[in-house]
Amino acid sequence: MNKFTKWLERRFNPLEDPSKPMTAGAINTLFGWAFGGNATSAGEVVSEFSALQHVTVYSCVRVLSEAVGSLTLRTYERLDKGRSEATDDPVWKMLSLTPNDEMPASVLWENVVGCLALCGNSYVEIVRNKSRQPIQLYPLHALKTEPVRLPSGKLAYRTIDYATGGQRIIAAADVLHFRLFSWDGLKGLSPIQQARQTIGWSVGTLKSSARFFGQGSKPPGILTPVGQVSEEDLVNMRKAWELANGGENQGRTAVLPSDWKYQQLGISNKDSQWLESMQFSRTDISALFRVPAHMVGDTTRMSNNNVEGMNLSFVIDKVDNGLLSDSGFDIESWIRDRFARRFFRGASSLIYNGDAGNVQGLASAFAAGFTSVQTGKLTYPDFATAIATLDPAYQTNAVWAMSNAAIAGVIGLADSNGRPLFLPGLGDATQGFIGTILGKPVKLVTQMPSIATGNAAVLFGDFKAGYTFRQQNPGLAVIRLNERYAVAYQTGFAGFARVGGIATIPNPATPPIVACTIK
Repeated sequence: MNKFTKWLERRFNPLEDPSKPMTAGAINTLFGWAFGGNATSAGEVVSEFSALQHVTVYSCVRVLSEAVGSLTLRTYERLDKGRSEATDDPVWKMLSLTPNDEMPASVLWENVVGCLALCGNSYVEIVRNKSRQPIQLYPLHALKTEPVRLPSGKLAYRTIDYATGGQRIIAAADVLHFRLFSWDGLKGLSPIQQARQTIGWSVGTLKSSARFFGQGSKPPGILTPVGQVSEEDLVNMRKAWELANGGENQGRTAVLPSDWKYQQLGISNKDSQWLESMQFSRTDISALFRVPAHMVGDTTRMSNNNVEGMNLSFVIDKVDNGLLSDSGFDIESWIRDRFARRFFRGASSLIYNGDAGNVQGLASAFAAGFTSVQTGKLTYPDFATAIATLDPAYQTNAVWAMSNAAIAGVIGLADSNGRPLFLPGLGDATQGFIGTILGKPVKLVTQMPSIATGNAAVLFGDFKAGYTFRQQNPGLAVIRLNERYAVAYQTGFAGFARVGGIATIPNPATPPIVACTIK
């Protein structure tokens, strides 16, 4: 056979030529260059466009984008008490129903999440009216849009106009830019390019598998002539065999001429393990997108015991938390505020009553003082005695402390000139004072006892000078428990604080706080 005939016989399809790299075709090389692809060690050019043709990549992107697209992005307005969904606001309609005249909101958010998963960036243009109010939202091509710095130093975005095909610049204020992790904070890194070696290896594995099960890579058997035959007869016999027993005709009864014999070749253990490696590529790509492998067809690690947990983990970690971070209602701050209120109530009780450990109580530290004039009740002379008993060094910052029940017993009392003792609303409300008695602020301490015989119903003095309360940094810490209650589709919160307290009495003869015990 001459050289020209051998050249005609050469296989041009890379899938059918084991001697060539699988991306040796000029079309693949041009394709990768045109769409920003990069070569990999496996010989494959991987780009965001070509990666989407991989079934696992496409499945992961669909799972993420459809999960978010099926949710409703709601807009709320803050009220004096609570919040209300702002259905009358035009922004609510754009985000929740129809962002523009061409697509529903679900399509827009599917585009945003899909481009984010593939390119690391997603862009939405804000169309405004003459009053600069937003009226429509349009997704921009993620591969044809990028942030740029104008000569003036301002940030803008350069994109390709769909109508003209030319470039246009959009002000940063008119673009919603969603990005993943980035080196400069402006443009996110593409997950596909960061994991191109893994994806390229997976694509190469798939092509090698196609070769294995096709007709050109590892032959299923060998045709051997009994005697000497010409090169032309070899070529013709091979073609006839492939035509009769390859492709759709595999498994049919084979008939050979009397001067030919066929020897079948088996699959080695090494080849079998190599084919199983395709399964691991699916797992690696699922890990790239943080999607449970069973949601893209890998059921090897799925059981009745763990599938529910994996599904809940995906919903809570990948969807709910992502949306909560952009929610108009900060639920986590609201919970932390509730923790703070409960903590300070508990701290107030601990300061007054104390414990057996690190906190000394006010009730025991300042039990000494004086006894009320009358039995079972408070009168004006008792408050005058408290002021007279307290050392002058502590008078400037002195305050009253008593319970709700005690204050109820004081309301209505008057001095010798008929003036009421308790004047509500005259204290510093920002410091928690509810009024004044004889010009001194009144602090409500719900843990203190009522007016009854034997109870120290009133404390009076400089509490800052008489008591030291210490919190271990960072004070009240609230942590979020995502996993503990995941099976119940709930998120838990736990609060922790390390505190200590001690009474400071420089001179027991002149304590900074005095108590009035009911006779």
